[in-house]
Amino acid sequence: MLKKITSILLCVIILILTCNCNVYAKSDANTVLQDFINNNITSNMSNYDKLVAITKYVAENHDYKEGYNTYSSMIENGGGTCIASTSMICKLCSMVGIDCRSRSGAKESGAGSAHVNAIALIDGKYYVAEAGYAGTRPRPYNVFEEPMGYMYTINGDNTVTIEQYDGFDENVTVPSKIDGRNVTVIGERAFNSNVKSVVIPNTVTKLEDNAFYFCIELEKVTLPNSLVEMGKDVFYYCNKLQSIKIPDSVQVIKGANFKYCTSLKNISVGKNFTIEDNILYSADKTKIIEALPRI
Repeated sequence: MLKKITSILLCVIILILTCNCNVYAKSDANTVLQDFINNNITSNMSNYDKLVAITKYVAENHDYKEGYNTYSSMIENGGGTCIASTSMICKLCSMVGIDCRSRSGAKESGAGSAHVNAIALIDGKYYVAEAGYAGTRPRPYNVFEEPMGYMYTINGDNTVTIEQYDGFDENVTVPSKIDGRNVTVIGERAFNSNVKSVVIPNTVTKLEDNAFYFCIELEKVTLPNSLVEMGKDVFYYCNKLQSIKIPDSVQVIKGANFKYCTSLKNISVGKNFTIEDNILYSADKTKIIEALPRI
């Protein structure tokens, strides 16, 4: 019995010491970051200049190391992943009064599927801060503007596909133009889980597969009369979406779009489709598109 009690007490002591070490490590890390601010950030710097200085510091003073995903572990071990680099950028930004969040960087050229970086809102403009490149210090870094918080590609007809919305707004009105080009396509997984409502402009003709994939806060979407084609799983697991109106302009729906939309109570379809017994058909009923949630 004494041996068992001794063993339990030893485990408790080890647990307490481990917790204390983690607290001290984070405290020490915050001291390191504050020292950087005291020595490198001045009151006459613009917030943009502060963001650049912060991003440079993170990249040039830390290695890329797998297994370390927080700013404190990155400082303690001399390096970390892109998650850690982003964590440190966001922490430093919060300490100097800049609104900064993490974003998915997976769609950027050469990036891995789990890559993340930071995005900051400064004077009404969004800037991506990248310090998560592989390699040893000093690593490269990059800060660039993302117009209106949208990552986009230019199509062959000089129109725009929105690839990703990184802005901080919960209620979003998609612009009809970006950099003078019409927005015509909403790309795959273009919207994140934070948006609550989206208004799509009358320039958009296509929603690609999974455009609103897993937007678990999305309650309302306004589709335009210009929309011609919807992919499949466009609204997959949008479990707060309450109603949807598919306009007459839509000619093609490639597959099921409302899986796990458990709050959906009202679906209105245009002239090219019909609903009967909770089944969405083509207008002539020659094609079953999907079994809808029970409404």
